[in-house]
Amino acid sequence: MLLAASGDSSRLVVWTGGQQENGVVITLDGDVAGFTRYGQFLAAQHCRPLVEQIIRNGFVKRAELGVIATQTDTQGIHPSIRVDQVAHNSAAESAGIKRGDIIHAVAGEPIVDLPTFAAAIAMSRGATKLRIERDGEMIDVMVNLQPK
Repeated sequence: MLLAASGDSSRLVVWTGGQQENGVVITLDGDVAGFTRYGQFLAAQHCRPLVEQIIRNGFVKRAELGVIATQTDTQGIHPSIRVDQVAHNSAAESAGIKRGDIIHAVAGEPIVDLPTFAAAIAMSRGATKLRIERDGEMIDVMVNLQPK
């Protein structure tokens, strides 16, 4: 089920995964399964470390890769992340990530959309392996992700 918020009201609807509505996805048992925004789903498990930091510290320290990226479909098979820009003096630049690289996995976990990618980067610490496609070839790149 999706608890969809709009303005000053909200409504409960059956969530099929394709809606563009924003809200909280709830299991039939009443547990929070995740969040949806503009048709993309972020599982609650990916939010847990950030929520725990907010509760513990009152703020979040998360790792930054240092890229501007776009979600794209590679060869029509599955979504992936295309690097559009690499920030100067960033972890991405130090690791040799380049504009046009396609990121398929972070720390061995497949990337299926931008929210999942952002959560995976935010939760990572230290040396982290990224699976990248560059010029049609799959390569592994180690990036040093530090919380900021």
